Amino acid sequence: MILLSRHKKVYMTTGLSLTLITILLFVPPFIRGGGSKADKDAKSVVSDEQSVTVLGSGSVSDTDAIKSVELDVLSVAAPHSEEPKYSSTFADTIVSYVSPYVYVYASADEESEPVGILKPITSAKIVLKGDDWTKVELGEVTGYVKNTSVLFGYEAETVAKEFGVTLGYIKDADAQVYDLASSDGQVLGTIPAGANIYCVGYDENYTRVSYEDLEGFVKNELIRYEYAIERGQTMEEYKAEELAKELAAQEEERRKEEERLAEEAREQALVQQGLDRYIATEQREAVSLSDEDLWLLACIVKYESGWQPYEGKLAVANVVLNRMKKSGLSISSVIYAPYQFSGVANLDGTPSEYFYNNYLTKELSYRLSESNAEECMRAAVEAASGINNIGDFRYFIGTASADYGSYADYKTIAGHVFYTY
Repeated sequence: MILLSRHKKVYMTTGLSLTLITILLFVPPFIRGGGSKADKDAKSVVSDEQSVTVLGSGSVSDTDAIKSVELDVLSVAAPHSEEPKYSSTFADTIVSYVSPYVYVYASADEESEPVGILKPITSAKIVLKGDDWTKVELGEVTGYVKNTSVLFGYEAETVAKEFGVTLGYIKDADAQVYDLASSDGQVLGTIPAGANIYCVGYDENYTRVSYEDLEGFVKNELIRYEYAIERGQTMEEYKAEELAKELAAQEEERRKEEERLAEEAREQALVQQGLDRYIATEQREAVSLSDEDLWLLACIVKYESGWQPYEGKLAVANVVLNRMKKSGLSISSVIYAPYQFSGVANLDGTPSEYFYNNYLTKELSYRLSESNAEECMRAAVEAASGINNIGDFRYFIGTASADYGSYADYKTIAGHVFYTY
């Protein structure tokens, strides 16, 4: 059972234990002139109205009318305090404070059928309070709730003040509304007697209220306060609410699925748009590459697009050559530039161990016998000879990661989107 944290005033009647207390005492005129040390160390001080017995010792210093006595105290016998009063609103109302909920049963027996439910900080009307169970009313339904699971009277009102909505109405006389929490403020208007108001906040003397289009401060003495808390639910109401939540969740899932399908269709349309704009190869100026550079180009083609059809391999080869032409760098500088081809290069511009061992150092006869290796070499050779199928694009990314809306131009070939900003 989880109890909600709440603030609660505690009224003590007797036996209040303290370590240190300061007692302010009125000193009658006939002892203002001082007194003996025995008087100052007195164990008991008596006034005309009440007696406060102090167990301990201390010293007394004179003032004109008030003396402060600071004593080491074991206990103070306080006068009896009256039972705290609470508003009539909560004289017949209980408030639940147990999470996640409290059942209202058909009879005063936990084995009986639940007929209602009280979620935390909800209320029910008291029909008859017993020692262990209380009969309550929830709308058209009556049932029983265990007393240990709910709050009554002052405790219920305290929780309502903290968690509920503060309402009220103007008592017998019309109330002036000020722009400040003071009668010196400007009068903004008047609220008629008997009018219902909403209390926004309050201090010792004034309450900030809202009434129709008027908002300002009204004297507390003119207001009767009430604290509204949502009523608990019958089981029928609870089941209807849960069903509504379930249907709303299903509707939200349906909406999300529709959005997902629409987004997928949009992306497919963009992909198709790229395919529709696919241009045939064109002949461009050839690039002279050494056998070593040509092999390096074939290796990066296999690394990035070895599983793709030939058009995808040729496109990757042309991306590398376009970067080389644009930057004026060597093909190795382009391929081994940091953060360009993931997993290919180290930060110092040297080939990564994986790329070196699995692509660069194999015997040529073995490399060419691997699946798609001949197509990779062919793509490198044809791209170097000037056969181009992507124009001037210098970037590519997998279709699953493409952000089509950010590209100035793009085209899709196999599993890659080739683009420019």
